[in-house]
Amino acid sequence: MAIRREELFRKLYYHLNGEGFGLYKCTNCGSGPVHIKGDVSSEPCDCGAIVWRPLTEKEFVFETDLLDYLTSRSDDLLAFEEPRGIASAETKTLQELRELKRDLDDFQDSMKAGQMEVLLRIGHSNRSAAAYDPSIAERLGGPLYSQLHARTQRALQLAEYHYDKNQESDGFAPSAITMAQGYENELNVQIIGPFVVDLLAAGTETYEAQGKAPLIRNGKPLKSGFTLGNLARYLKEDPVMRSNVSARGFDVEAISKDAALIGTLRNKPAHDFSCDRTVADDMRRKILCPDGVLSHLHPTVANA
Repeated sequence: MAIRREELFRKLYYHLNGEGFGLYKCTNCGSGPVHIKGDVSSEPCDCGAIVWRPLTEKEFVFETDLLDYLTSRSDDLLAFEEPRGIASAETKTLQELRELKRDLDDFQDSMKAGQMEVLLRIGHSNRSAAAYDPSIAERLGGPLYSQLHARTQRALQLAEYHYDKNQESDGFAPSAITMAQGYENELNVQIIGPFVVDLLAAGTETYEAQGKAPLIRNGKPLKSGFTLGNLARYLKEDPVMRSNVSARGFDVEAISKDAALIGTLRNKPAHDFSCDRTVADDMRRKILCPDGVLSHLHPTVANA
């Protein structure tokens, strides 16, 4: 009967590393594999227990340096037509040893490729939204990204997370919507919010310029019912807001166009879950770049 590949590997490994050793794992704490020579009943683990079990065939292949070691020594093995202690009637000829070397080379390549793919998939699956921070900062430029509000940064992280994780051709709506929400948050923090604060400080009870959706009613700022479209119209048509924003050093004309553009790009994913990659890509091109729409909300950084 031909011996199994795993058993042959085991015999080869011990032949090259010395007889009398075994590879074991502790059943109490799970540590290992460790080399133990001779009787394991008198060899305590670091955890204090003496409860060892030999490696399974799968563990022996995956959790030792067997593949690298055997491949590095496989040429030496061919110098022996009949290596003592490892040969059998089925494997002792020089031709079979050469076939074994080819098997080892092929097996090592396939195992390494498979293990690398597994590791990449594990890393990809375990990557959090916050892990996209460096790549977002690189796309925007560190100085600009560092000036963004924390919720804006978080929205961009989540948008990139959804973009990268999505495997469906029509599943890019979450990424596009979340990125637009990040822009809207920054617009409110840098432009709309300070304007409303100035109005309230001046004692304004109601502010609904030219019949648009009100920003203030009964002395309180309103948030519900506001869209990027509404904000874009205020920025384009309301002289009081435009004057305030310009006086604070912003290009109100550029920002009003930005708000209208992002609002338009968000319309499709906001009303149709079935969006392909181009929708998210369009949003990313407008937002995730050094001279994009976010740069107009931080002119001192953009002009530095």
